[in-house]
Amino acid sequence: MNNQKKILVVEDDPGIRETLVELLQAEGYFVAAASDGLEALKVLRGESPKPHLILLDIMMPVMDGLNFRQEQLKDPTINDVPVIVMSADQKIMEKKDKIGAVGFLKKPLDLDFFLATIKKISSSEA
Repeated sequence: MNNQKKILVVEDDPGIRETLVELLQAEGYFVAAASDGLEALKVLRGESPKPHLILLDIMMPVMDGLNFRQEQLKDPTINDVPVIVMSADQKIMEKKDKIGAVGFLKKPLDLDFFLATIKKISSSEA
């Protein structure tokens, strides 16, 4: 793989997930996707090379974003992949800090702000 940044999108809403994947691919990112935290752990542990960044929805069925992050942090093979949380939750800042995320995006997403945040964080994670 060349210098293309790889991002894992973890989002349970199929419409939002597909839109984010298409948007990021159009911006030149290589994108993997998962519909919940459990699937994301499987993808993350099976990916080589690992993603440079994880976009993580907080409220999801099966395994939510907070439980995913707890499991991710326990695994030394994947605990260094930075996370940006996405949520409509009013307490997003508190949760972001609690799980050690590098950024947050409030839903509904402002796509210009979304792309600017991704570019800023992914370039600093080079």
